[in-house]
Amino acid sequence: MKKILLLAITALLTMNVWGQQVDAQYLNPLNVSSDYKFIRFGNPTEYYAGFMYNIQNVSYGDGNDFAIFTYNNRDLVLSSGTGNVVLHPKNNGKVGIGTINPDAMLHISSGNIGVKSQYAYSIFEAIDAQLDITSSSDGTWGSTINFIEGNGASNTDVWSISRQTTNGIGNSSLRINYGTTNNHINPNVITFNANGNVGIGTTDPQDKLQIKGRLTLSEASSMYISPDMTQEGLTGHYIGTYSWGEGHKPIVIRNTVNSIIINTNGSVGIGTANTRSFKFAVDGKAVFEEVVVEMSDSWADFVFEDNYNLMSLKNLDQFIQVNKHLPEIPTTAEVEENGISIGEMNAKLLQKIEELTLYVIELKKENEEHSEAIRVLKNEIDRLKN
Repeated sequence: MKKILLLAITALLTMNVWGQQVDAQYLNPLNVSSDYKFIRFGNPTEYYAGFMYNIQNVSYGDGNDFAIFTYNNRDLVLSSGTGNVVLHPKNNGKVGIGTINPDAMLHISSGNIGVKSQYAYSIFEAIDAQLDITSSSDGTWGSTINFIEGNGASNTDVWSISRQTTNGIGNSSLRINYGTTNNHINPNVITFNANGNVGIGTTDPQDKLQIKGRLTLSEASSMYISPDMTQEGLTGHYIGTYSWGEGHKPIVIRNTVNSIIINTNGSVGIGTANTRSFKFAVDGKAVFEEVVVEMSDSWADFVFEDNYNLMSLKNLDQFIQVNKHLPEIPTTAEVEENGISIGEMNAKLLQKIEELTLYVIELKKENEEHSEAIRVLKNEIDRLKN
């Protein structure tokens, strides 16, 4: 990039331009062209630099302006000594670098623009400060700010904030990239899409927040959220999926051990992944303040129907002697293998209570009949004695 050199001239007492003596208070160079007037430094065989009042020459401006120029790749330098270098446009004037028609207070236009400094900073100050970085919509990448450690092509720590386009079509996105390449085309870290979706680890988020990879919540101890804890090899506290055989990838909520497992078939296990054929399984004790069981089968009041076939006490006694349990009640072995259904068992127990009630009523009737027979016999014996 061609450096800019400005020669500061503080006083001109007299000057000779092509042999013309000029008043120091009012310089009026020869009108060597209808496009401009200039004062030139150098000699007849080599020109160095000069000042120009540009009337309408587009090579030096857009007309009616003042230009400082050099020849033969010489630099222009602004050198202030111990003071400041100040550009002070008045009456809404603007400063253009690389353009003769600036659209803002400072307008820089070129194929590749770079602002470099050693541990420096820039200040944009206004009531509503605004910095526009504009690029063509035809490219794949739009405007970019690179944060680079070091100097030159050997940089190995590059952060970028880039507006990514799609060749002028589709939704654009704002991307934060990081890598070792000395430009913005580095692996993506975070993507903000125009539809409001945010992706971490993905450039195509389908939800308001989509994370590709593991999420760690850490304070005294870490809490991990991972899409596949089999590959992560995590221990401790985590929430995520775990591969247990082909086609079986449950959600696991773990607190040092497998605390809660939500299987792919919708069953839930606490302390165990083997829920067998049940929707809910607990390996250990459980405490409930209240349990409501909705019965799909009929309740046991059918025992009191007139057509109910109540087993006789004699047959019941024989059944118990042989089987060592009540009819329709599971055996110890069956309970150990399959457990019991709370609703079904309560219904069966109620059935046995109602059957027991019928037995008691029947025995009471028989007892009353026996008592009456005894009373009659006793009266007959007393009569015979008399």
